[in-house]
Amino acid sequence: MFLMGDKIGTLVTEKKVKGDLEVYTLVSKASSKILWKHIDAETSYRAVFKAGKLQESYYEHKENGAVERYCKVATSGDGYAIHHWKNGKFNIGSLADHCLVTIYYREPVDGLRMFNEGWGEYTSIKKTGANQYEFKAPGGDKNIYRYEGGRVKDAEFHTSIVSVKLRPKA
Repeated sequence: MFLMGDKIGTLVTEKKVKGDLEVYTLVSKASSKILWKHIDAETSYRAVFKAGKLQESYYEHKENGAVERYCKVATSGDGYAIHHWKNGKFNIGSLADHCLVTIYYREPVDGLRMFNEGWGEYTSIKKTGANQYEFKAPGGDKNIYRYEGGRVKDAEFHTSIVSVKLRPKA
């Protein structure tokens, strides 16, 4: 992960498959001084799919060791029971077959309805160029992903105050 050309951290994804179970994890760690404040950030995602449908997920974001945001998702009937850091507890319908962590492993298609496990809601992905896609998170952050051979080649995450670039290790 890079901020203004300087390496500030790492992002590691993993996919494990056993039978019809797929477990995806993502952990990012970054340390930087943004404006006047030093921030050590750690973000983690865990998503469990069974027979191609998201069964449960957990997202957590820490800054300087304190949990700032979280979202716990579990199946409930034909949808999900969600416990979100900002929006409390709520339910939504329809099970997902794509989520944020899976797009690191599968190139999306234009208009894909993806479950954002950090917010506990769906968002649409828009194709913006050859092998390039973007989506906006409910908080307004814009994420851009570029693909090569079906996997993420590089990505950019734009927030209101900073843009971070990501590229896999060679």
